[in-house]
Parts: sequence; structure tokens; C-alpha cells
Amino acid sequence: MKFARALALPIALAACAGTGDRCAALPQGQYCLQPSADVAPFEATQIVRLRIGERRETLVAALEVDADGLRMAGLTPLGQKLLQLDYDNRAASVQSPAGARIDAVQLAALLQLALWPAASVRAGLSPALALEDDGGARRIVGGGAPVVSIRREGDAPPYRSVQLSVPGADLEMTVETVDDAARAGETR
Repeated sequence: MKFARALALPIALAACAGTGDRCAALPQGQYCLQPSADVAPFEATQIVRLRIGERRETLVAALEVDADGLRMAGLTPLGQKLLQLDYDNRAASVQSPAGARIDAVQLAALLQLALWPAASVRAGLSPALALEDDGGARRIVGGGAPVVSIRREGDAPPYRSVQLSVPGADLEMTVETVDDAARAGETR
């Protein structure tokens, strides 16, 4: 439960409030969720290390993406379910047995900003934001300043590792994929 309360902080992205069923507020603009069909289907189990200010937490994420949507379960390292995220290409929702208030659209947006193809991310960004992408590194820039910075290693989603930083929320996240057998295109 301690982690679920901590997770609510970055998902809110400081003072950014959601802007509807499919759009997440970001500093200087917004990102509207894109179809899950824009990325090749994949499943992955990942270790997520999260830093919010001085606080550090770790969770296990089970992530599944296919043409029907995106689903993610967040678990403590001992297997207790902290949250279930579902995005069915129309709306995002999250359930948290721990009672944390987590913005489902913000969480799904962070996943898409890190994992979806550049053209899809650009289509979701409001005009005030721009995507800089060289394949391994990606930055969302607004007003000349980085809003979200991402570094990825490995092949197409789920990537071997992803580092994500949201400077305005004093948030850093490192995601390591632990099941290399579940690479892009090798689902079910």
C-alpha cells in the first residue's frame, strides 16, 4: 500500500490533470492516446524501479499489448497486486485494490510515449509539443524545455530496458524486461 500511494504522485505528473477519456495533460500541452494497433503485439514481464523525489520503489509489471488494447498489472516484488490498467482503444481505466487514486490516462500515456512508434506519438501530441527521436533516445519538448526524456535499449517493444524521466514531476523510472522470450511478435 505504501508503494501504491507513492505511485499516485508521478501519475498525476505534479499538477497536471487529465483532459478527458483519452488525453493526458503534460507541461506545455497534452498527449492523446493512440490505437494499440500502431505497435506490434507483445507481452512482457518487467521490473520497474521508480524514483519520486527522494523516495524509491520497485514493482513488477506484466504488460500485454495487442490490437484490442493495452493491459498492465502492477505487483509488489512479493506478488501483491497494486493496480490493473486497461486501455481498450476507447478509454483507459485503472483498478487499485490498495485504494490509490491513479490517473489511468496519464499512466497509459507514459507507456505509449516510451513504447509506441514515433509517428504514432507525434500524432498524439498537441501542437505546442514536439518529439525528438533518434531511435534509442526520445524527448518530448515544449517551450524549448524537455517535458519527458526517454532512453531505450534493445529491439522494438518491449525493449530490453527503458529509462524515463519527467523533470517537472521529479520522476525517474527504469524498466528492465525480464522475459526476453516474449519479444515483439512472439505473443501467445
